[in-house]
Amino acid sequence: MRGMKDGHHIADHTWSHQLMTTLTNDEVLAEFYYTQKAIKMTTGVTPMYWRPAYGDVDDRVRWIASQLNMTCVLWNLDTDDWAAGTTESLAQVQSAYDSFVTMGTNGSFASTGNIVLTHEIDNTTMQLAVEYLPKIKQAYKYIVDVATCSNITYPYIETSVKFPSFAQFISGNTTANSSSSGAGAGSSTSTSAAFKIAPASNSILGGLAVLAFVVSFF
Repeated sequence: MRGMKDGHHIADHTWSHQLMTTLTNDEVLAEFYYTQKAIKMTTGVTPMYWRPAYGDVDDRVRWIASQLNMTCVLWNLDTDDWAAGTTESLAQVQSAYDSFVTMGTNGSFASTGNIVLTHEIDNTTMQLAVEYLPKIKQAYKYIVDVATCSNITYPYIETSVKFPSFAQFISGNTTANSSSSGAGAGSSTSTSAAFKIAPASNSILGGLAVLAFVVSFF
C-alpha cells in the first residue's frame, strides 16, 4: 500500500520468479493470474505491465500476457546489484553504477534515455541506491518511473489511477492521481519521488515486486 500511496508504478513480476519460457501455457497463465489477483487484493489495482524474471520472455509468453492485458517491459542497463557479495564483488557492482553515471555525462544518452534494473533485496542494494542517487541525479536531467517515461498514463486496468505524461512530469506535475484503495497485506515498496526503486523477492510475495525497479534515466 505504501507504494500506491506514494504514487509509484506497481506492476507484475510473476508469482514464483521462474524462467517463463520453460513453463507450459497453463503454468505461464497461473504465474500472471495469481500475481495480478494478489496485487489487486493488496493495492486495489490490476497491473497491465510486467517484468520477466531474468528477462526471460518469448512471443508465446508475450501472447499469453496480452490475454490478461499485460505488456512486457525490459531494461537495457543492469546494475547487477542483487549479486553484490555473492557472484560479483561489491566493487564490480559499484563499477557498473559508476559507468552508468558516466554515461549520463558523456553523451551516451544525448538523444534518448535508458532503462536500468535495480533491486531492493537487502541492506547492500539499498545502500548502493542511497550512495549513487545524488550522483545519478547530477548526471541525468530526468529520473522517472517506467509509466512516466513511456507516457503510460493509465498503467492499470482500473482507470481510477492516472499517471502524468512525460511532458507533464518535466513541467512539474509529478504526482500520480489515485482514488483507489486496497485491502490485505501491504506491499513493501520504497522509493523517492524522482528516483524509484522497488522490491525484488523470490518468496511467495515476489509477485508484488514492481516495475519501478526498472528505472529510467534521461
